[in-house]
Amino acid sequence: MLDPIDQSPLAVNVHGVMLAVMAEAQTVRVVKHCGFKSISRREAAVLFGVSARMIQAQATVTVEKIDLIPVFLRCWTDLTANSPQIWARRFVDQVVTPHAELFSGFTGEVTVERAAQYLDRVESLVGDIRTLHKWIAEGFDGKLDDFRKHLPDFKWSGSIVFMPTLFGFDAGGGQMNGKSYLIFGLDTIAKVYGPNADLSVLFAHEFFHLYHGSFHQPRQGEVRGRTIPLFRLVWTEGLATYASQQLNPGAGLAAIFLSPTLASSCEGNLKALSTALLQDLDSTERGPVMEWMSGQTRISDVPPRAGYYFGWRVAQSLGREMSLPQLARLTDNEVHKAILTELRSLASSQGR
Repeated sequence: MLDPIDQSPLAVNVHGVMLAVMAEAQTVRVVKHCGFKSISRREAAVLFGVSARMIQAQATVTVEKIDLIPVFLRCWTDLTANSPQIWARRFVDQVVTPHAELFSGFTGEVTVERAAQYLDRVESLVGDIRTLHKWIAEGFDGKLDDFRKHLPDFKWSGSIVFMPTLFGFDAGGGQMNGKSYLIFGLDTIAKVYGPNADLSVLFAHEFFHLYHGSFHQPRQGEVRGRTIPLFRLVWTEGLATYASQQLNPGAGLAAIFLSPTLASSCEGNLKALSTALLQDLDSTERGPVMEWMSGQTRISDVPPRAGYYFGWRVAQSLGREMSLPQLARLTDNEVHKAILTELRSLASSQGR
């Protein structure tokens, strides 16, 4: 069952599998970067999603920053509310209502009852959220400038939003009413990764999805889990992971994979995993997508989000001779050939 607090109509995928779903009242394309613990709606979202390339780069760059965290934090500096319901009502009135469209589109309806449950759960994380927000105030603008300097052909217009997502997702981009957004949910980041999360890496990963997508036109009628081959998902996430590492040279594997164990789990069983992925690589079905790209717990030997690791290895191999702009422009045929070459090499190697 879905957590009753986490009722976003825009389902959350697993640490970066890109999604697009239909909100009840309006169409919203959304890219999510987070883990989930349920099946139902979130699993369905993985199956029916489309990639961040749906968010096409614009001719000029106009980036608006919307920061809702200061008003969110003020809920804990003004403690005059003498009941959870009053406190929740204040949260809705001061944080949610002034940005009702954002919350409705990206987190779902926020009732006073839902807000009260959320506030009870998030209260212990307020200090961590405040720590993360300090990076937003002091480091974000510089990182955006750095990204543009490294990839000067990147053109995107939209709003970057820092907000509480009510534990729905940590980062994601999407379109709502014709406008592009990139959302960072600092509450979810604090909950999943803690106050020392490397936001520079997460920022680079999400922005590179937009950059990569700008060179590939979406294909009408594509449905994840039905028509999109797994190799394209492996490449998209692996390349974004590699790019986040290149743009943040000091970041370790735990930071770029948002997991302290993913790399070691894969490296400890490279031969078997490579062989298994080779068998699934061209599949368009739901099972292999969930197996290789989701963060759900499973009984198989495939580590959660192992597809990210193998996509990263392919990008790393190609990156010895190619720049990020060149990698972003590779065709599906070129990508498919490169992945086959890498996996066959690993599968035939000596050792594990």
